[in-house]
Amino acid sequence: MSLITALHPFPFYYEMQKERPVYFDPEYTLNWGHKGVWQVFQYQDVKRILSDYETFSSEGAPKVEGSPLSIGITQTDPPRHTFLRKIISKAFLPSVVKKLEPWIRQQSEELLDQALAAGEMEFMEEFAIPIPVRVITRLMGIPNQDYMQVYEWANLIIQNPAEVEGGVEGFFRAQQEQTVFFKTLIEERKQNLQDDLISHLIRAEVDGEKLGEDDLVSFCMVLLLAGNETTTNLLGNAVFTFTEHPEIQEHLIQNPEDIPKAIEEVLRYRSPVQNLFRVATKDVEIGGQTIKKGDYVVAWLGSANHDSTVFPDPDKFDIHRENHKAISFGHGIHYCVGAPLARLEAKVALEVLFSKVKEIQLKPGAAIRRNPSTMMYGLLNLPIVFQSQ
Repeated sequence: MSLITALHPFPFYYEMQKERPVYFDPEYTLNWGHKGVWQVFQYQDVKRILSDYETFSSEGAPKVEGSPLSIGITQTDPPRHTFLRKIISKAFLPSVVKKLEPWIRQQSEELLDQALAAGEMEFMEEFAIPIPVRVITRLMGIPNQDYMQVYEWANLIIQNPAEVEGGVEGFFRAQQEQTVFFKTLIEERKQNLQDDLISHLIRAEVDGEKLGEDDLVSFCMVLLLAGNETTTNLLGNAVFTFTEHPEIQEHLIQNPEDIPKAIEEVLRYRSPVQNLFRVATKDVEIGGQTIKKGDYVVAWLGSANHDSTVFPDPDKFDIHRENHKAISFGHGIHYCVGAPLARLEAKVALEVLFSKVKEIQLKPGAAIRRNPSTMMYGLLNLPIVFQSQ
């Protein structure tokens, strides 16, 4: 396992911030196979890259036929991005998200109750994965029987091609399988519109313009990816971190109103999204280095959230820390539109968890493995033992 994908990459980040805050890495490979990027580690530089879309464009991935993700909202800049954002933002209004809370609570209780008697569970498999998958599939209107296939697709898309079976071909094959699945579902909805996100996207229009089929498929894939991975990793990272700090578990049991603060600190401390890439649209200097037009830049959010000039004692997990400057969900026009939903899911799930269990510990002898993706910080497994309350 590399330092970047270690369970504790923080010492590596601190070293890079100090010794090589901006440097060219000829070996780093982006997920469509491009090799060679600039790595950026300090908070101010990362924030600048995410803020200045005119200099650091999101339209860096090749537009590949059969790859709807390559034309998606995350891969576009204004004015196209503005149009797409207006459409999707309507689906994530606070009033819409809030309606899901009772259902999320019911799902969380149902999943946890299955493990209470045993006093142990594989937290990722039995709790952290099912909750976000159930929520996003319900929101989108995907049939229940397809939800695990949906999760597997989302997980494949975030991998580095070298880690995917079949390499780059396997990476694009996963997108092609999703394309067929969503085109079928979209056609069904066009014949019978319902009260779900896919139907909303079909109906939606801005200035008289509706989404075409490719955009509809692309939105479905982006939502699937963002709606699953980020929240799954947030829940897993939270409980893993709480096992390292039993005093915080006790505090949250006694003070559940502090759970949102604990979530914000988890988002900073173990950011589910560790980096985002951009491409330079012109020659630009950053951190004393000249980045040429066309060069790719990887901005390390996970490192920026551990920059001591912004977050004193960044290696200390402190739920009472002031975290409004954290850039865990990105920054600027590409700030994650689903952030309120991820926060709500995590809040409800942890409220349920700490209302039923205490003294959560790693199962003795367990070897915790992190997902090999450099883009995300997520765990492949998290076996825990606990006491029922």
